Amino acid sequence: MRAILCDRLGDPSVLKLVELPTPAPKAGEVLVRVRAAALNFPDVLTVAGQYQRKPPLPFTPGIEGAGEVAALGEGVSNLNPGQPIIFGSRSGCFAEYAVARAVDAIALPNDWSFAEGAAYQVGAKTAYHALVHRGRLQPREVLLVHGASGGMGMAAVQLGKHLGAAPTWCSIRWAARCWRARCVAPPSARGCW
Repeated sequence: MRAILCDRLGDPSVLKLVELPTPAPKAGEVLVRVRAAALNFPDVLTVAGQYQRKPPLPFTPGIEGAGEVAALGEGVSNLNPGQPIIFGSRSGCFAEYAVARAVDAIALPNDWSFAEGAAYQVGAKTAYHALVHRGRLQPREVLLVHGASGGMGMAAVQLGKHLGAAPTWCSIRWAARCWRARCVAPPSARGCW
């Protein structure tokens, strides 16, 4: 299979496209045919050796993706071969096949593309933690989202809308990205579009 390999730490230019053996799932794991993988800031930090988790070299980066279940490890009964899923992994998503824990896989919603599924978990979970656990956002409170056109920013705008924040203020660095935030913002949203 083709995979992105990090065999030395540095900026993304150190990454290589290589051929590797397809991994086999162990007990409690699934082998996923990766159809889309998201690039997140932790991936960049990991390749640079600056993230809190430091996998041994060489490794394939990528912490979230979406694809189809290709094989089941022993004891896996909650998924089926061919089933479209969203999954997270400590690394390995930047490859044609990746192994993930079955308990970390969720069904890809029918109306989502693989790209939407791959980009869901890190942004949505980070936004939820920030707004609910840390910020304790309440209905009718004002929400300010910096970087509202990025993955986490859009997730924060959508979650704020769901939680009843009003109004929502959005800031975006580049005007060309304004349409992204406008697509997910509530009608009451204001911002430097």
